[in-house]
Amino acid sequence: NKMSIKLLYELADFIGPCVMLLEDLDLFTEDRDAQQGNMTLGALMNILDGVNSILNIVTVATTNRIELIEKALSNRPGRFDVIGEIDTMEKPQREKFFKDRLSDCEMGENAIDVLVDKTDDWTPAMCNAFVESLNLYFIRKGDDVPRFVDREIVDEIIEFRNKFTLKGSKKGKGGGVGFLAEVGHK
Repeated sequence: NKMSIKLLYELADFIGPCVMLLEDLDLFTEDRDAQQGNMTLGALMNILDGVNSILNIVTVATTNRIELIEKALSNRPGRFDVIGEIDTMEKPQREKFFKDRLSDCEMGENAIDVLVDKTDDWTPAMCNAFVESLNLYFIRKGDDVPRFVDREIVDEIIEFRNKFTLKGSKKGKGGGVGFLAEVGHK
């Protein structure tokens, strides 16, 4: 509610300077046309506008659904100064990412190439989740099993992850949006 967001910022101000991270901004700052009486939205806009005496806080917010964010937040300079989209990774980015993150594994012939080809339209978070799943795979296998990654393991991990991934996402819709605001640095 309104008091909660204000109290959080007052606490941040007390211990500041600091960074306030608002994850899934769409959950509490829906467009006013779609939702009636959102007191949290009003309190947040007041804080970002500098109405309160809260200083030295950088606010970072994320969302996967920018279309639900109140336009007064997403389109108005001065509330969030920087808005950036985190899109899917291109093939060279994925190749570098997987080579870097899997450097402690022995890679089978063409395993990286297969992995890169099978992860088209993946975001950095999705690529990271693959690496985390692979780490869990080796933890489950035990310490005596070498960290050898081949095409079969890549296929197994991707198939496993696909069982728990929402279906129906459209190409190019895997990214998210990040907002950045500095409070009290006028």
